[in-house]
Amino acid sequence: MSIYEVKLELERPKAFLDGSSPALQSQNVLPDATAEFLERNFQQAPRKNPWVLSLSVENTTAEESKELQAAITAYYTEQVQSSRADLRQHWHTTRQIFVYGGIFLGLCLGLQQLLEQVLAERFPDFISEGLIIIGWVALWRPAEMLTYDWLPLVRRLNLQRKLSQLSVQVSRD
Repeated sequence: MSIYEVKLELERPKAFLDGSSPALQSQNVLPDATAEFLERNFQQAPRKNPWVLSLSVENTTAEESKELQAAITAYYTEQVQSSRADLRQHWHTTRQIFVYGGIFLGLCLGLQQLLEQVLAERFPDFISEGLIIIGWVALWRPAEMLTYDWLPLVRRLNLQRKLSQLSVQVSRD
């Protein structure tokens, strides 16, 4: 199995983490530029292959290398948990909105039937058809959420899962 590798040259490993204070690092925060770099470079990588971030560094210690690996792993492990919560929230909201849309469709169809029975021949066809269309349009967004909106959330979750397992290799120049 081949390895998907991204290579980067740095002056020091901590340069990859610059922009975040030690207090933020303990809270599993990577600088936005670092997270964007990793996600952009690994986004199209094959998921089945192991991923490696190879850093060529002028000045480094073994401890700094371990800190970098730990920071990336901790950050993306936390991001996976956050993305799972986002996905759960999406499904909850989708179900809720689908129920509301279904109720609204039922009300529109019921109103259409009631008006047709009460007003009989004086009830214009365009109002009858309009109520049906409005009811179905109310289900448009819930159907879109059910069929399409979850895909980007799952793709992001899968990317973050894989990045949480990213192997960081640091070598001295």
